[in-house]
Amino acid sequence: MMRRGATPVSLLRMVIARHHPENVTGWELMNYLTEAFALPLDKASLVHGWKSNGSGELSDARVNVLLLPAILRTAGAWDADARETGEVGRWYPPLLEPPAASVLERDSHFGISENGWNQLAESDRQTFRAMGEWSKQMLIAAESLAALAEHLQRRIAELEVGPQT
Repeated sequence: MMRRGATPVSLLRMVIARHHPENVTGWELMNYLTEAFALPLDKASLVHGWKSNGSGELSDARVNVLLLPAILRTAGAWDADARETGEVGRWYPPLLEPPAASVLERDSHFGISENGWNQLAESDRQTFRAMGEWSKQMLIAAESLAALAEHLQRRIAELEVGPQT
């Protein structure tokens, strides 16, 4: 289901639907996530704050936002069979590709001369480093979203007019 575009919440709802909903516990959902996606327990445990009826402290959207990156980070472990068989329908490959080199290549002094950098207080240098790391993460996220949007546009076109060769 993940390869076909399912969200983490839709996967959880499917698990619940295949059981008696009143009997499915957060521990069982957590177990499904750890087994299916090789998620670490700290990420899988997020389901304890979610309820399929909307009464949990975490909304569907929040669970998707929190779980999707963790699931994609472990794709190498749970999606190896799709790569071997060449299975089609994977929507997320752009998110797994390394960011462009331009995003990762950063001036270690953020445009400040070596002399100027050395004159800054350590706390100021730490602030620059933190801002640089945040900026790098935002650029990576933007690049990933742009790649995903491009992929979705191609998929919509295929659905509207058929596969393009």
